[in-house]
Amino acid sequence: MKFLSFLFLLLSAENALAFFDEEKERAYLFPSVYSQNADGTYKQTIHFWLMEEDFDKFKQNIITDIVTPVLERDSRTSSRAEKARFLKRAKWFAFEPVERSTHAVLLPDTRRTTITTNNLGHARINVIHTEPIAESTRSNITIEMTDGNAQTFSFEPITIDYNGLSVISDIDDTLKVSNVISKKQLIRSTFIDKYRVIPGMPSLLREYENAGAHFHYVSASPWQLWPSLEPFMAMYYPKGQVHLRDFPTDIFEKDFYKFLFGPSKAYKTNAIEKLLIRYPGHKFILIGDTGECDPEIYGEITRKYGSRIEGIILNKVPKTNFSESRLKAAFSEQNIQKLELVGEDAVPGEHVCSQ
Repeated sequence: MKFLSFLFLLLSAENALAFFDEEKERAYLFPSVYSQNADGTYKQTIHFWLMEEDFDKFKQNIITDIVTPVLERDSRTSSRAEKARFLKRAKWFAFEPVERSTHAVLLPDTRRTTITTNNLGHARINVIHTEPIAESTRSNITIEMTDGNAQTFSFEPITIDYNGLSVISDIDDTLKVSNVISKKQLIRSTFIDKYRVIPGMPSLLREYENAGAHFHYVSASPWQLWPSLEPFMAMYYPKGQVHLRDFPTDIFEKDFYKFLFGPSKAYKTNAIEKLLIRYPGHKFILIGDTGECDPEIYGEITRKYGSRIEGIILNKVPKTNFSESRLKAAFSEQNIQKLELVGEDAVPGEHVCSQ
């Protein structure tokens, strides 16, 4: 399970580095899309994340102590730049959510509506528009906070027509080097190192973008990683919908252990299937890797929706099993013809889907 190794390590903590939040974020707007319905109207999906300005010191101590030994392992990893990257990325796990709170929202078309956060500070609503918002139009959306302040976000809408081609792509070890199968390397790549692209993937996705494809990024990683990932994704990859997992950082909540021990394979399969149901007029390209369960997930999806899956591309992750026997077990004889493996220099190993 992606990110699971880090979460297990998260439970042993004694010392801490100090967080500094220069931006004083109170609300975060995830990528928003306008997707066309069968009747020609457009559904705008809005996803806010609301959090307290003050950090939860207990969470801060837990999170920072996990990465401190990695930072101090040698002189190279204890550089000021790497510590700064850690503080900037890990802070999102230490914010306290604004729970079960109702807020007014001013939409780009001047309509007003309300959203209510859940126990994790997330609020999701769908708004119907009779006409699409032009891609080139920069829009504003404003949310009012309970303390009387308001926060305005500017964004370029992503419009998805009823008919078309969609690319569903994983992120870790598919678009970004994450080294998921190594606990220490996963921590480094997530919180310390500069993000690095998987060679060839930016140009591949840009080719699909030039062909008019829409993009959906689906990962079993938590939403707390997206604020740090977003600039990286915007630099190298096309804009698209983002689908990550709700992650409760309160270890006393049962959902924390559900995230920790629950099967990510089932989550990701369900998330992808929802996209196929939401966009019945689309054909799909599935892009993933051999590091975790993508072959098995994509094989299951392709058996069920074979005529709508035009291709599957898997990045060969070093030290993972991308053998012919594994792929034949994952895909039917007919569907395996749609599969393409990339990553020619990858060294094979025994690591397979861990559910």
